[in-house]
Amino acid sequence: MSHLTDAQLDHTLNSWALWVAGGCNIAALGYKPLLTDKTRVQESNSSFTAIIDASIPECIESTVSVLAIRDRVTSDVGRMEYGAHRKSHNPHYEKPNQTRNAAFLEISLSTYKRKLALFRTTVWCALSVNPTGIAAA
Repeated sequence: MSHLTDAQLDHTLNSWALWVAGGCNIAALGYKPLLTDKTRVQESNSSFTAIIDASIPECIESTVSVLAIRDRVTSDVGRMEYGAHRKSHNPHYEKPNQTRNAAFLEISLSTYKRKLALFRTTVWCALSVNPTGIAAA
């Protein structure tokens, strides 16, 4: 993934936002597993169901969480832009409004755009360093 285009990065970040909006875990899919391994969920004593591979969204979420410790505003800007912030737009139905998001975060639009560029660069670097999508601890 070290050669992500802007469109691919946008698609990956939008997928991450939908993953976050969906609850980020197996419970959000409606499963109540008795046993979990890396690739399957046991729904009952006899049946197994494959689970969605969430390694890329998990890597992004880990990166954003670490970024929030270093620079909370940049993390919040990224979450607001892609709909992964609890106060942002619904990524299923609405498009982001940068002016509204900047006002909500109480920063100027130019600062919002600068922080968004930093957010995108940070995520791109994390995905480039960890091409399998497994976040470094």
